[in-house]
Amino acid sequence: MSDVASVIARPHTGTGFMRWPLMVLGLIGLGTFGLLTLYAAGHVYMSFDVSVERWIQGLSWGGLVTDVIARLALGIGWTALVLSTRPLSNPALARSR
Repeated sequence: MSDVASVIARPHTGTGFMRWPLMVLGLIGLGTFGLLTLYAAGHVYMSFDVSVERWIQGLSWGGLVTDVIARLALGIGWTALVLSTRPLSNPALARSR
Protein backbone atom coordinates (compact mmCIF):
# COMPACT_ATOMS: atom_id res chain seq x y z
CA MET A 1 0.00 0.00 0.00
CA SER A 2 1.33 3.43 -0.85
CA ASP A 3 1.97 6.19 1.66
CA VAL A 4 -0.93 8.29 0.31
CA ALA A 5 -3.39 5.42 0.67
CA SER A 6 -2.27 4.70 4.22
CA VAL A 7 -2.77 8.33 5.21
CA ILE A 8 -6.24 8.41 3.65
CA ALA A 9 -7.26 5.12 5.26
CA ARG A 10 -6.06 6.19 8.72
CA PRO A 11 -8.97 6.83 11.07
CA HIS A 12 -9.50 10.37 12.29
CA THR A 13 -8.22 10.88 15.79
CA GLY A 14 -10.45 13.61 17.16
CA THR A 15 -10.47 15.44 20.40
CA GLY A 16 -13.04 13.19 21.98
CA PHE A 17 -16.43 14.15 23.30
CA MET A 18 -15.35 17.62 24.43
CA ARG A 19 -12.41 19.96 24.11
CA TRP A 20 -10.89 20.04 27.56
CA PRO A 21 -9.13 23.44 27.41
CA LEU A 22 -12.41 25.11 26.43
CA MET A 23 -14.25 23.12 29.09
CA VAL A 24 -11.83 24.31 31.77
CA LEU A 25 -12.07 27.91 30.54
CA GLY A 26 -15.86 27.72 30.61
CA LEU A 27 -15.90 26.30 34.13
CA ILE A 28 -13.53 29.04 35.32
CA GLY A 29 -15.82 31.65 33.79
CA LEU A 30 -18.87 30.03 35.34
CA GLY A 31 -17.21 29.93 38.75
CA THR A 32 -16.16 33.58 38.48
CA PHE A 33 -19.69 34.58 37.49
CA GLY A 34 -21.14 32.63 40.40
CA LEU A 35 -18.74 34.12 42.95
CA LEU A 36 -19.36 37.67 41.71
CA THR A 37 -23.11 37.05 41.83
CA LEU A 38 -22.92 35.85 45.43
CA TYR A 39 -20.69 38.80 46.36
CA ALA A 40 -23.06 41.30 44.71
CA ALA A 41 -26.06 39.76 46.48
CA GLY A 42 -24.45 40.35 49.87
CA HIS A 43 -22.83 43.75 49.31
CA VAL A 44 -24.52 46.93 48.18
CA TYR A 45 -21.32 48.61 47.03
CA MET A 46 -18.38 47.02 45.21
CA SER A 47 -15.23 49.15 45.11
CA PHE A 48 -14.16 48.11 41.61
CA ASP A 49 -17.59 48.77 40.09
CA VAL A 50 -17.22 52.56 39.80
CA SER A 51 -13.82 52.42 38.11
CA VAL A 52 -14.97 49.80 35.59
CA GLU A 53 -18.16 51.77 34.86
CA ARG A 54 -16.24 55.01 34.24
CA TRP A 55 -13.72 53.22 32.02
CA ILE A 56 -16.49 51.73 29.86
CA GLN A 57 -18.34 55.04 29.64
CA GLY A 58 -15.12 56.81 28.72
CA LEU A 59 -14.49 54.65 25.65
CA SER A 60 -15.05 56.19 22.25
CA TRP A 61 -17.58 53.89 20.61
CA GLY A 62 -17.41 55.70 17.26
CA GLY A 63 -19.97 54.53 14.73
CA LEU A 64 -21.01 51.51 16.78
CA VAL A 65 -23.81 53.42 18.52
CA THR A 66 -25.23 54.65 15.21
CA ASP A 67 -25.02 51.15 13.76
CA VAL A 68 -26.82 49.59 16.72
CA ILE A 69 -29.59 52.22 16.61
CA ALA A 70 -30.02 51.70 12.86
CA ARG A 71 -30.23 47.92 13.26
CA LEU A 72 -32.73 48.32 16.10
CA ALA A 73 -34.92 50.60 13.98
CA LEU A 74 -34.76 48.20 11.02
CA GLY A 75 -35.63 45.27 13.27
CA ILE A 76 -38.61 47.06 14.80
CA GLY A 77 -39.80 48.17 11.36
CA TRP A 78 -39.41 44.69 9.89
CA THR A 79 -41.25 43.10 12.82
CA ALA A 80 -44.11 45.60 12.51
CA LEU A 81 -44.33 44.93 8.77
CA VAL A 82 -44.41 41.15 9.22
CA LEU A 83 -46.96 41.28 12.03
CA SER A 84 -49.22 43.71 10.17
CA THR A 85 -49.33 41.59 7.00
CA ARG A 86 -49.40 38.15 8.62
CA PRO A 87 -53.20 37.75 9.04
CA LEU A 88 -53.73 38.56 5.36
CA SER A 89 -51.35 35.81 4.27
CA ASN A 90 -53.18 33.15 6.28
CA PRO A 91 -56.43 32.17 4.45
CA ALA A 92 -58.07 30.86 7.64
CA LEU A 93 -57.55 34.18 9.42
CA ALA A 94 -58.54 36.22 6.36
CA ARG A 95 -61.91 34.40 6.16
CA SER A 96 -62.68 35.00 9.82
CA ARG A 97 -62.62 38.78 9.36
